[in-house]
Amino acid sequence: MTQPEAPTPAPQSPPPRGILASLKIVALGFVCGVVILGGLRAWQNRTPSDGPDKDALSRKLNTEMQEMAGQIKASQGHSRCNQSSDCKVVGLGTQVCKGYKNFVIYSNLDADEGTLLYAVKKFNAAATKLAALSLESSGCGDAASEIVCFKNRCMPRDETKR
Repeated sequence: MTQPEAPTPAPQSPPPRGILASLKIVALGFVCGVVILGGLRAWQNRTPSDGPDKDALSRKLNTEMQEMAGQIKASQGHSRCNQSSDCKVVGLGTQVCKGYKNFVIYSNLDADEGTLLYAVKKFNAAATKLAALSLESSGCGDAASEIVCFKNRCMPRDETKR
């Protein structure tokens, strides 16, 4: 007696072409989505110094600083005083090492203090952004000199000795 032959497995047919094509499209779509989302995140996280907008932003900040400088000058007054307690000083520009390179001296008798301080705040913010944009490092600033009333004008104490 001969043994019956084991049935041979039926050859597996390849998946239908429609399924393979669909899988390829899904995989390609996934890869493209990842690339697009990655690029979007990189664009959202870019710094202002990235790309061609740097010059435009620099010009905008310089223009803003010029406008604020005009407001500062207009609201500063003439620094007239009767006593040293009338005199005030505020740092101007970028604060470096807890000091400033420039200062605005004014008197609370003839300055429009609210407008002045607002303009200085906006000027300083623009100066800080501009410094970050250029990545330049300047030396440390200084603490403000003591401001006194001398001959009815607010000025640094060291200038009264001249």
